[in-house]
Amino acid sequence: MRHCIRVVSLCVALTLLLAAAASADTGVVVGLTFEKLGEFPAPSSDELPDDERSIWEKATYVKASGVQFLEDGLYAVAGHADSVNCFGLFTEEGEQLLPYEAALIKRLNARYLSVYYATEETTEKKDALLFIPSDGNRSWFARNTPKDGDLMFKGYARFYDTIEKRFVGDLTKEDFYASSGRLLVFKAGGSTGIYDESGALLSDMSVSSAGHGFLVRNKEIYDEELTLRYTSDTRLQLFRSEGAYLLKLVETGDAGSVIDIDGNIILPGPFKNVFKEANDVFSVQKADGAYALMRADNTEIAASKEQFTLITSGYWYGKDESGYLFVGPDGVMAAGLSNRPESSSLQVYEKQPKGTLVLNTGEWTIPEDRMFGLDYGLACRSSLLKTGGNHCVVYDLFTGQIVLEGDYDDTPIRVGRFVVAQRGDVCELYRIRYEYE
Repeated sequence: MRHCIRVVSLCVALTLLLAAAASADTGVVVGLTFEKLGEFPAPSSDELPDDERSIWEKATYVKASGVQFLEDGLYAVAGHADSVNCFGLFTEEGEQLLPYEAALIKRLNARYLSVYYATEETTEKKDALLFIPSDGNRSWFARNTPKDGDLMFKGYARFYDTIEKRFVGDLTKEDFYASSGRLLVFKAGGSTGIYDESGALLSDMSVSSAGHGFLVRNKEIYDEELTLRYTSDTRLQLFRSEGAYLLKLVETGDAGSVIDIDGNIILPGPFKNVFKEANDVFSVQKADGAYALMRADNTEIAASKEQFTLITSGYWYGKDESGYLFVGPDGVMAAGLSNRPESSSLQVYEKQPKGTLVLNTGEWTIPEDRMFGLDYGLACRSSLLKTGGNHCVVYDLFTGQIVLEGDYDDTPIRVGRFVVAQRGDVCELYRIRYEYE
């Protein structure tokens, strides 16, 4: 694992130099290209004794990787700093947006990143904003409950605007916050209020929740200009949604109906629950207890005996009496499956002779059963060689074509939208580019 970490860290350092401009990760994935960017010398496998490793190396190992993909072409990368504040922010074009000074960088929403800074170590759990788990867990945590033995730090958070490529004014926060997309909302401490992307205070109005492009205050819905758009006669509730949707509850507390920010009914219901929405497709439980996928025009795509699970926007799976069913952008693609579709790769497979489903044709023409998932639509079959190493075959699941095949030291490693495959003293570097609709 440590050798792989060193490979990945060097790999991404090079990709920051080699990569071309990135496109936003939006819409439904309908295809990909697998592009070789170049080669570089494999890093040394020599290991330092545990007691000689620096703080930044220990932090890297705790995270299981010194590189973290933040979606939409952004990466948090660990630098060689003798401090817990060792992460910088990079784009795939190689531009360094933030220096190696952060303890943790996380996505807040599509626009903003939460950037955490540790100030001093503490032994008081109530004062800890950040901590490294003593059990070797792979990531930092913020505002979770630390356990005895965890390394704890006081700290604060700032908010980075990925559109303007700057922090939101001088705003810092240690307490609760949320975002509607453009606006930042603080509910406690000295910064209580609603702030815009420049860091200016727009209102000290108290809101109960923030959705995608809207705010909720009791039974009232406001847009991002703080204009009142709708007043409900029953309670309102958020659910996990990529769009500007929320639930209008009925008196029993059930979901009732799905509405937009103007109170227009999108799905009339009534529902026992509405679990999730992605790309205008809703996973719901009907009043009779049945589970379904519904489009925003109130048509039913598929029914299930269990709650539908979202793999990625446009792709879901459920289960009925005949087995698992796989749903794509245009409806049910496969049913009666004995195996659950793979969440890491969108692989839908059955035992031979059926093989794996080609996503764009609906045919079972990939002659492999379960493979190692690299990313959505990309899976690898790896077999051990008698001489050592592995024979690896990487498939594009959208077309069924082989995009990489050869003998390598180990299974290829993915970091974000990059893949590295090591062959002896050389690492081959590839990039995944997705096509969206």
